[in-house]
Amino acid sequence: MECPRCGVYVVATNPKCWNCGFDRDQDGPEPKVEKRARTQPIHGTTWFVWLTLVTVFPVGLWLMWKHKKHSLRLRVVLTGLPFLLFAGYLGLSQHALYVREAAAAHVKSRIEFRDISVHDDAGLGMVQGEVINHDDQTHSFELNVSFYDREKHLRCKAAGIVMGLQPNSERTFQAVSRKWPGEEVYPRVRIDTVIN
Repeated sequence: MECPRCGVYVVATNPKCWNCGFDRDQDGPEPKVEKRARTQPIHGTTWFVWLTLVTVFPVGLWLMWKHKKHSLRLRVVLTGLPFLLFAGYLGLSQHALYVREAAAAHVKSRIEFRDISVHDDAGLGMVQGEVINHDDQTHSFELNVSFYDREKHLRCKAAGIVMGLQPNSERTFQAVSRKWPGEEVYPRVRIDTVIN
């Protein structure tokens, strides 16, 4: 049975309420108090759902659907938002990559290498050559020189960097290989990374 004063459960054989001390025999019957309203757990409150949406989005999304907070339209929009943002990010990053690759291809087509030679310097391959900028802009880039033998087998590679090659000008470039490629090798120069 319930206590008429506070509404908690009391054993019928015990005349006194353990919670509020009401004694049915001495105090007489009191008007019955309404039952306590059941409080909502904190994870079901609107403010907590929004807080978790901002801080831990997947948890907030799950709570919003579990407790049916807000309209169906808003729940669907908030669920689809991360996918739309991710798709937009992928589209922008692909576009930026395409622009960078197109700019690098333009630079590579406007740079010419010639008179490439290699000599032995204490077991290292020291490479020298001329680089010509046929473009109307200053360029900086990393280059890679690959040495092949007559059977077109790769013997070794050399790496170098050219900084600030002025428009319509030429200069000598240098690259270093970790080992001497030997005699009768055929160099192939390639621009690895365009810096600007």
